[in-house]
Amino acid sequence: MQILDIINEASIFSRDTKYTYGHHVRVSNGSAKGKDLVTKIQKEIKTFNPDEKLEWVKTAPAKSPVIKVGNGDTVLYFKRIEADQSVFGLEGSPSGIETGLLHADKFNRGDIAEAVLGASLTAKLIKRGSDRIEKIGIDEVQQVLKNCITKSNTEVHYPVHDQNSMIADNIEFSLRLPSGSMMFIKNPKNWPRVEDLFHSAIMYVNDADIEKYSNHFYKNGKVDEIRITSDGVSDQKGRKTDVNARIKDASAPGGWRPLKNVDISLKADSDIYGQHGAGGLQGGPDKWLASANGLFKELGITFDMPTRGKTDILKFWITIYKQAVSKINAEIANASATKTTLFIEHLADLIMRHGSGLNQDKTSNRTLKLISFKNGGYTQHSFALLENRLIRNNISLEAELTLGPRSGKPSIIIRNANAPHEVLTAIRYFQGEDKASNYFEKGPLLHSLTQIVKDKGPVPDADATANNTTASPIQNTQPTVQDQTTSTFSPQKTFKGHHQHKPSRHEPDDLQRPSLEIGDPNMNVSGPETPEHHRE
Repeated sequence: MQILDIINEASIFSRDTKYTYGHHVRVSNGSAKGKDLVTKIQKEIKTFNPDEKLEWVKTAPAKSPVIKVGNGDTVLYFKRIEADQSVFGLEGSPSGIETGLLHADKFNRGDIAEAVLGASLTAKLIKRGSDRIEKIGIDEVQQVLKNCITKSNTEVHYPVHDQNSMIADNIEFSLRLPSGSMMFIKNPKNWPRVEDLFHSAIMYVNDADIEKYSNHFYKNGKVDEIRITSDGVSDQKGRKTDVNARIKDASAPGGWRPLKNVDISLKADSDIYGQHGAGGLQGGPDKWLASANGLFKELGITFDMPTRGKTDILKFWITIYKQAVSKINAEIANASATKTTLFIEHLADLIMRHGSGLNQDKTSNRTLKLISFKNGGYTQHSFALLENRLIRNNISLEAELTLGPRSGKPSIIIRNANAPHEVLTAIRYFQGEDKASNYFEKGPLLHSLTQIVKDKGPVPDADATANNTTASPIQNTQPTVQDQTTSTFSPQKTFKGHHQHKPSRHEPDDLQRPSLEIGDPNMNVSGPETPEHHRE
């Protein structure tokens, strides 16, 4: 669930707002509170559809059902405008009622990007010709989406034959999105509004990695069962993967093995790559301090209990951020060459944890790739490259504290000391009506240092002909799965340095490709500008 999708971030009922009677909402059936609300409504109204649009109305006809959903005696009425026009009431506190609801027409572009990328991966895997997997276009992606959204469980299966063989692979695509975004993607009339996301996803899957994977499965002569999942709903602690691909493997935990290099965290129009809680608005100074120490634990920084602001969370965190900047800069100023390398290692660990999440054994997920969609193109990043590239480029860092001119909320800017405009990362304190958190934001320097640029190899003859094989979806297939070996693709070599350096702990094993300097124009992977009327 995307944070800003929750209705109480922009309260409808609990405060004076621009919303009034006639506003449309849906139940947030992707959240725990939304699911609980669905259960309570369906006990009273058996025909209630969790996806249906509701209109907030002032009154209800006599004998309309009223459903108790929490503490409080306020009753809010809703008309079932997509069903039988009947009205029902929800009784509780206004703030309690709204936590289970979403704006009916609200969607998140990040969610939509996940759906489009998952459908594009699926379209690529099933686009099988006579001698190689072919490039896909927007029609193939939209057909996969159409096949998926017509299923009640938004899951679709495709049987596709291997090259010159009767062996058939089974490709499955599963889509899970928050209610508002799911309603958006289920209406094809909305798709032109996000055409740039289609262009970005198609460019990504037609590039080297997915091209190699697709051809591998097409030509390996084995029965492969592959599951593509776009999941914008599950809220697994430490989970960073938005789109993943797995292959059935009896020897793997749970019977499914992730495909290497198709472990994707997707960002559309956002530089935020991680967050850390602030201890709760009402948590008190002890919880706030514990959260602060956990936030910077990789750097070995611990904080003194502030003497001021113990009853004001914003003042408390301003003090913490001031201490953090002072301690980071002192660490840098007093460091020898060896200690500088150690500090960079720790900083890279901090960014890695927040950017890549954790594996089940609590180690950083070093295989995760961050894919950034923008203006119809994409860039690909790996936080595992950061440490080595910082060291190789001998980049000196410094930290600065800034305060929002209106909000007064603090931010820590970590940047290149010799080129202050080259920001590595920003750590920003956020405080809303119902929560407070610390967000990690990718700066231009981090964007460059983590970017993967790959040699695509020779381009196949454009005149080569292929007889397309059309894959049709089926309800379910259970092919026999044989032992499977997948290709391994390494990320781009680290940036070329100008000096001898101490090797990092995680020296990448990708040193065969030519290196790139920061600012190399070849680092930009972008597509054509999207027409203005297709942009959000």
